[in-house]
Amino acid sequence: MSVTMKKLFSDSKKDYSLELIAGRDGMEKSVRWVHMVEDSEVPDFLHGDELVFTTGIGHSGTEWLIDFVRQLKNHRAVGLVVNIGPYITSVPAQAIVFCEQNDFPLFTMPWKSRIIDVTYDFCHRIVASEKNETTIASAFRYLIFNPENKDAYASVLERAGFHNEGIYSVMSVFMKINGKNAAAEDWKKYRFSYIDLLRSPDYPSCVFIQNNHLTVINQHSGAEELLEQAEKMQASFGKEKEKTEIFAGVSETGIGLGSVPDCYEQSLCAMNTARIKGRSSVKYSETGVYRIISGVEDTAVLSGFAADVLSPLEEYDRKNSSDLCTVLRCYLQSVGSVQETAQKLGVHRNTVNHKIRLVKETLGMSLDNENIVNLMLAFSIRDYISL
Repeated sequence: MSVTMKKLFSDSKKDYSLELIAGRDGMEKSVRWVHMVEDSEVPDFLHGDELVFTTGIGHSGTEWLIDFVRQLKNHRAVGLVVNIGPYITSVPAQAIVFCEQNDFPLFTMPWKSRIIDVTYDFCHRIVASEKNETTIASAFRYLIFNPENKDAYASVLERAGFHNEGIYSVMSVFMKINGKNAAAEDWKKYRFSYIDLLRSPDYPSCVFIQNNHLTVINQHSGAEELLEQAEKMQASFGKEKEKTEIFAGVSETGIGLGSVPDCYEQSLCAMNTARIKGRSSVKYSETGVYRIISGVEDTAVLSGFAADVLSPLEEYDRKNSSDLCTVLRCYLQSVGSVQETAQKLGVHRNTVNHKIRLVKETLGMSLDNENIVNLMLAFSIRDYISL
């Protein structure tokens, strides 16, 4: 998994005499990389999630550190290491208070410790962790898409703490930014933010991008825990400048690594259901008819059924620039209530009655129970396969 501030600090405190003087509650954050920054104006090349080192060279006094930590926090850095020596003799109390109040880890390091040694060590650990995380994600991908060869990947996962007989659940997350579907690059932008939110504090977990959505595999976590994580993501991403929407789907729990592929498919079904219904999260048990639709591997069968049922009405709408499909869908969702349909569409009830008569004539059917089921299923299929 990604390296946290806590992990780097616990492994390095003794070797480099690092001392944490503020911001202990921010130590669970992941570290993307390490940077030296000496300019009091924090540069824009910081992407966020970096640990910053400074010696204070070129500055007089220490008051500049107060604004410096504020800027680092605004640039989404995860912490600051101050090299105490000829340029910085001490850290101003105001900077310490800010870091403590904002959960921004602030360290001091004596001049005798060589920054080049510390930064090299930290970068080496970050790279090694990245490689390990990539290996685990690859093993889970192979397990999901090649379940018949489970034994070939089980050893890799077991060494990483994912036990063959453990209890597993999967969450898939889709994101929209300013109304547009998020791409892999968008997910990478937020990578360290969502890893911190989704990491299990007690058991190994794996987070990776798959086909422009996020996949989270947790051991010994149920649906409720994953739903809480989804809520945290929505709350956190809602603070970004872009309008960000999260649609999460959570599987049922399964026993053993062999259950992960099925849990993954369940999470996709739940995620797509959340997208269709405009909900931030959906459990697999709430997917209803979409569970059946997602279980049909031959999408041509689904498309064919929907076309057989709806194409006469769609053709009528195309030729006449009408909205019979929209009216019918709303009418079915309103359980056949003309008044409710009229209110939702903002039209007179006589208009609804007229258009429903046209629907029946165009389709050549009455709206009895069987036909209603077929129509609702056809609309649901169109929604699902168009995602």
